[in-house]
Amino acid sequence: MDEISALYNALLPRLEEILAYLDQFSLEEMPQDALRLLFLTLSLAEVSIGVELFHEPKVTGGCDPARFVVTRDLNP
Repeated sequence: MDEISALYNALLPRLEEILAYLDQFSLEEMPQDALRLLFLTLSLAEVSIGVELFHEPKVTGGCDPARFVVTRDLNP
């Protein structure tokens, strides 16, 4: 919980700035550094429920993360 709270607290105050930066690129032409920032921002979306609502890393009544299987490369 400490690690996901640290990610949440580091990114949330800069979210507007981050999204403005990412918005200047298309997914097809996004540079690697911006792509890493996009993935980090998507991680913020994933941890926000645990931090804001449940105050624990596993969402009660949610899907087990182990059930999600990546079936293709996430890089555009």
